[in-house]
Amino acid sequence: MTQPSVIVMQTPSPQIIHTQAPSTLPPMKVTASPAHMTCPYCRTNIVTSVTHKTGSCTWLSAVICLFVGCGVGAFIPFCLDSAKDVYHGCPGCKAQVGVIVGCKISTFSMQ
Repeated sequence: MTQPSVIVMQTPSPQIIHTQAPSTLPPMKVTASPAHMTCPYCRTNIVTSVTHKTGSCTWLSAVICLFVGCGVGAFIPFCLDSAKDVYHGCPGCKAQVGVIVGCKISTFSMQ
């Protein structure tokens, strides 16, 4: 007579993964030039990298120029960085740390 075999199954212990959300920092007043700050993602002191991208202010300025009668001059806002949105990024972790909307240079929103 054979004895019944006993099978012991081990369940794997749950794996705990810690993620760290970016810290909430007070709003900063910056311009369209690179800014000194602490990156909320990698927490290192950085000078932000800046890129200018066409945004709603650029298009609005172009439409207004077109209706005012500037004709070909309606494309001028696409050549002006002051009419574009400014994106501040961390050169280390490549995260976007803030955006300045072209029509509202005085505001800086943390992303």
